[in-house]
Amino acid sequence: MRGTATHRVAESPTDDWDLLNAVASDPACLHRLFERHRDFVYRVALQKLGSVADAEDVTQEVFYKIAGMRRRFFKGAAFRTWIYRITANVASDVRGKRRDQGADPADLVSDDHADASARLRELLSAMRSLPTRQQEVARLRLLEGFDVRETAKALGCSQGTVKTHLHRATRALRVHLSDCQSEE
Repeated sequence: MRGTATHRVAESPTDDWDLLNAVASDPACLHRLFERHRDFVYRVALQKLGSVADAEDVTQEVFYKIAGMRRRFFKGAAFRTWIYRITANVASDVRGKRRDQGADPADLVSDDHADASARLRELLSAMRSLPTRQQEVARLRLLEGFDVRETAKALGCSQGTVKTHLHRATRALRVHLSDCQSEE
């Protein structure tokens, strides 16, 4: 009976790590990972690079890279944290080569929601004014919903450092956004 349960997991993996480990024997598993995580990878790449074309290239490169990887090298990591690190590294390589300016917030939202879109543009503009580490912490905590522990792992720092950067970032964002409102 025990072998049957293991066999079922191999036949139809649902956990992201199981899917990654099954990619070598079943390429459809990579497609499932892509479907689950492409939007997240794309958003991270777009915010880091500011170019739709570069973000699309990074998204492809990330999934190409993970196709050859196995979990045994990343014990204890949450999949989303792990894929964030890969995305950040690939985007950093591209940024180093291309030196793009910053994401145009208009690329991140549809025109169907003009008021929400304007607020999001203000928020993203304010986030771009933050120091890099505060931007990363704010993006992961506020926009991507990472918890403190996941954020610390993704950024390779302590939880206390994440809390400090988040506090400073939210304080600066409040000031920046209140200044924007008072100008209106």
